Amino acid sequence: MPRIEVHGIYELAIELAKMGTSADAVADEMLKAGANEMVTAWEQAIKEKDLIELGDLIGSIAPKKKTEYHGGIKSITVNPQGYDSKGQPNAYKGWALDKGVPSKNIKAYHHLALAQEKADLTVAPAMQKVLSQYISTGKIPEIVLNKTVRAARQSKARKGKRTE
Repeated sequence: MPRIEVHGIYELAIELAKMGTSADAVADEMLKAGANEMVTAWEQAIKEKDLIELGDLIGSIAPKKKTEYHGGIKSITVNPQGYDSKGQPNAYKGWALDKGVPSKNIKAYHHLALAQEKADLTVAPAMQKVLSQYISTGKIPEIVLNKTVRAARQSKARKGKRTE
């Protein structure tokens, strides 16, 4: 899947660096809040591109449960998980619909670019809200990731049911 970057996070990272030891825990919750917004943006983009008949794809978009470091930068991955009802990986379907596959007569819908545009408007403010709550109360708000548990169950349940 292509990497989606959301602008405005650099400024938040600077503020977190000033906070010291609790910055890592706050960053995790901020990333979870941003991931929830990214899921919403991706779902909206799929609906706007009129791809909603692909219910397996839209229902599979979820963040990973834990944050990770990539190249020294803390991040959380949001992508389609599991398999559709025909046994196709949802991640492949998402990629194929975004880029297109002429040999299979699949046109490119470019829904990831639209999702990124939408996320640029909502991800950084959601992350900023978590930081603001921490600064004002001194407590780290606990953010619950949307859909992760359901998507993980869906992935495990369908993994053994792949068909051609």
